[in-house]
Formats: sequence, C-alpha cells, structure tokens
Amino acid sequence: MDAATSMGRRPQPDPILFSLGLTSAHQERLVRSPDGQHYLLNMYSHGGKDAKKIWCVYMDAQLNEVWSATLEFPFADDRSRVHQISLADNGNVHILSYVFRCDGQEKMGDKMCHEIHLSTIIDQGKTMKNVLVDKDFVSSARICERPDGRVTLAVRYGALTGIPGQVLTFDPLDAKLKTTPLVDQRLASIRKVKLTGFGTIDGDPNKPATVRAKLPDEVVALLPAWDGGTVLIEIFLENDFQLPVGDAVAIRHFCGAVRASYIDATDTIRWQRTLDRAYLTTAGQAYETVGFNLHGTGIDLLFGHTPRGLAGILASGGEGADKGKGLIPEPGVLKAVRLDRQGQVTKEGTALKQEKDFAASPITAVFGSDATHVLLKSFDRGTSYNYTILDLSQFGLQE
Repeated sequence: MDAATSMGRRPQPDPILFSLGLTSAHQERLVRSPDGQHYLLNMYSHGGKDAKKIWCVYMDAQLNEVWSATLEFPFADDRSRVHQISLADNGNVHILSYVFRCDGQEKMGDKMCHEIHLSTIIDQGKTMKNVLVDKDFVSSARICERPDGRVTLAVRYGALTGIPGQVLTFDPLDAKLKTTPLVDQRLASIRKVKLTGFGTIDGDPNKPATVRAKLPDEVVALLPAWDGGTVLIEIFLENDFQLPVGDAVAIRHFCGAVRASYIDATDTIRWQRTLDRAYLTTAGQAYETVGFNLHGTGIDLLFGHTPRGLAGILASGGEGADKGKGLIPEPGVLKAVRLDRQGQVTKEGTALKQEKDFAASPITAVFGSDATHVLLKSFDRGTSYNYTILDLSQFGLQE
C-alpha cells in the first residue's frame, strides 16, 4: 500500500469522478458485519494491466479464519477503483467500484464511458456476481446492508447532470436482474426512492430548488436505522466557490446545507430535515464533512460552521461591512444538532469553539456508548493536531 496514494479514512462525500489520487483507505482493510460477529480482512490490486483482483479473509468475532479467497473482477485493474466494501451478516461481501471503460482522456466527457458496479462475493469466496448499477456521471454513492440479504444504495450525480439522484433497494443475487444498468430496470423487486435537490449558494435551507437544478448535493452516509428503515445523510458541496479577496478571487470549497432523511422499511421517505450551514476551510475534505451517531432515540450530527454564515465569509474575504479587514475564513465553531426519530430538532448549538488556526475533523468523531461524550481530532493545517473530549450535554447544546 503506497502512503502517497492512501489515507487512514476515506473522506465523505467520496468524489467518485475526482478521486484519481486516492487508491485505498486503511480503515477499509478490516470491515465488520452489522451484527459484529464477523470481520473481513481484504486487499485489492491497483494500476495493473490485467483484471483487478481482491484477496480477502473472512473471520469470526475472535478473528479466527473461517475462509479465504482470491478473486478477479470483470474489469481491468488500471481502469477501476474500489470505493466501498461492505460485509453482510450472512457472509456475503459487497464491493462498490467505479470503472472507466473508454480509451483516452478525450472520452472523459462521454457519460457512457463511466460505470458504477456492485460486485458480490458469495459461496465462501468461491463466486463473484457483478451488477452494472449505472452508466453516467455518478458523483457519490454509498451502500448499506439490509437484514434480509438485500442492499440499499444511494446515488447522487452532483452538479453534472441535473439528475437529483435516488435510493435503490434490491437483491444483488436476484436472477431476474438484467445486464442493463440497474437504475433503468423496472422490476418490482427493485424499490426506488427519488431524491430531491436541496441547498443554495446563499445558505438558505428553506429556499426551494427547481426540479432540474444542477445542484452539488452529495451522499455522506447511508445507515441502517430504526424499525427496518435507513437514514441518509447528504451535504451541499460547491467545489468552485469564488471568494473575492481584495482585487483577486480565491477558489474554495463551499460547504452548505446538511440534510438527514429517514426512509422506512417500505422504502418511503417519512421525513427530511435540512440544516443551515455556511463553511469554508483549507484543511481538506475530511474537515468539510459531517460526523454522525445513530442511537436509539435519534441521531446526532456534528459539522463545522461559520457563526455569521455566508455574510461573515464574504466580509472576511473583502466584501461587506468588514471589507479588507480579514483573511479567508476558517470555521469558527463546531455545530451540534440532535434529531429525534421523527426528524425534529431537540437540541442544537455550539459544541466546540476551536483555538486559533485549528479546524475540527467531524469524520474522526468517536462517540461513546452513552451518546453524549465524543472524542474529536483537530488540525492546524500545518504539523499540529489536538484531541478534545466533548460532552454534548454541556457544551453549547440548548434545550
């Protein structure tokens, strides 16, 4: 594993079309099943001219080997990347991959050259089944396991196509599945939920989006939730936000609204909650995302936020009342929001005010079993890190 092309954690959202430099994430080398009874140790090839290969060991809860296998994917190694590996309770392994089928960079603008595949390893590593999910500019996607052997997959197309995206629930081993893209198939066994666009560059979560608006909405996580349903977490992420700085213009990532959605066991969206946010940072993608903890009474969300919102960002950059008095802003606070199982905000506020130059990384948040205490890492965008234990019952959360 090359340290120059790998990371400890995969940033979320995971930019499928723009992550050419990231080949793997160390955290994904050991995957746990949802029931915690089995683990999968894995390693896969990258950059070769032959078929992509994966080596894996399936282990019990004490890390004793149950079976091991080496398998080949039905696509070339140097034209594909693995983006997620998931282990089901029944021992099946699901692998989400991106494949570029065409020759030459001049074909990058042809959506038919871009493919998303879901591969399933079954029969104790003896067989691999493959499903073509889509041939299009898929920007981000995540899968989660369902207890009945099915898989739920959330797909977003970002700002490239104007297609909002969808959530699909299906059995990847269904004999009725065709070789055509899964998203276009009309089988009764494939349950589909259409997603709507959300978020604006002005940070107003209540401003409605047009049906075909090309909004940079991305998938952060898809989680098994209460009563057989799932929770989908998304963010608005504009990669080319132009920030005036004096007589110049800086290009930054603008992190806008956060949205949580609950999809019940019948594949119906029961509620959606959009949370206001305006946030810029130069610390990296791991600092733009959302930390989350799903528990018995709801879900907690953590994310960086500029206290004065977009107006404060523009003012610091050279627009507004404080013109010329500040530099490009970093997130001033870490915001915390608690939603109950009906999607209502029960608590929200400031969880952490950072020291100067430090930015908190929500993706590193480790939540305690009491759903109150959180261990969090922060970075000064140089060579220093610090760690903070937060008590969400005390730090800034207001009833």
